[in-house]
Order: sequence, then C-alpha cells, then structure tokens
Amino acid sequence: MTLLERDEKNREEARNEERIRFAQKLIKRGCDDDFILETTELSVEVIKTLRSELGM
Repeated sequence: MTLLERDEKNREEARNEERIRFAQKLIKRGCDDDFILETTELSVEVIKTLRSELGM
C-alpha cells in the first residue's frame, strides 16, 4: 500500500467515524431512520446497530 493510498484510507475512516457520531446525535434527538440514512449515508444496518447500542 502506498503512502497516498494509506492517507486516503485514513481520511475515509475519519469521515465514517464523523458520520457515526452525527448519526448518534440524530438518534438521541429522535430522528427517524430514513432521515438519518439520507443525511449520513450510513447503512440501515449501521443505524440499527447504533440505536441498539444507545438503547433507543
């Protein structure tokens, strides 16, 4: 893996972590899955897992 590829992978992981944090905030505010899916572009499975982890 080249340095450029590794940097891109790190950036993508950071973006995904940010989307997860944002989705958690939306879940806590009572937003529905369709809205969270549309705004974060996370999968339905990830959103359901986050809801479960948050006990919501």
